[in-house]
Amino acid sequence: MNNHKTTLLLLLALGIGMVGCGPSPEEKEQIRQSAFVTEAQTKLTSELIDPASAQFANLRIANVDGRDILCGDVNGRNRFGGYVGFTAFTVVRNADGDIKAALSTKPVSHQQAQPCRRIPTP
Repeated sequence: MNNHKTTLLLLLALGIGMVGCGPSPEEKEQIRQSAFVTEAQTKLTSELIDPASAQFANLRIANVDGRDILCGDVNGRNRFGGYVGFTAFTVVRNADGDIKAALSTKPVSHQQAQPCRRIPTP
């Protein structure tokens, strides 16, 4: 019986000690940014002829006035199966959650793209 009490007390102590465990504010922000990058890439690739062929480079992310902004370059295959070359893009998620994606031929706004910064590589 003492063995069960000791085990129970040990488990209780471990449980109490883990109550404060959780992601830090920095980790939460990194998780939020990572989710936005994935969502933005999905939105952008849905507009390509061959979404599965998308290649991304030079990603930069910012948050300005409650809007998430992702900038970078995307490459994809054309109807003949050849890659067309990297093209600049901007994806903006407004505070209401609405996402707009644009390639450089139809920019969302030069002012919105300016605050993008390099995403740190893990």
